[in-house]
Amino acid sequence: MSTAQMVRRTGVLPLLAALLLVLAVAALRLVSLTAVVIAAAVDGVAELATDALVSVAGASGPVAHERR
Repeated sequence: MSTAQMVRRTGVLPLLAALLLVLAVAALRLVSLTAVVIAAAVDGVAELATDALVSVAGASGPVAHERR
């Protein structure tokens, strides 16, 4: 008797399908969590770069010369 025949006869197929679904959902959650962490890190770096550019532009731009 093959494994497929044994699974059909014992009625474990729905249980295996549910287990596979749970594992697929867990894998997708892990991937999405990783994507969220990466997106937050990129956003943080972009925020730091923006702050640095704004401070440099504010110190040496045309508006800075008009304030004097």
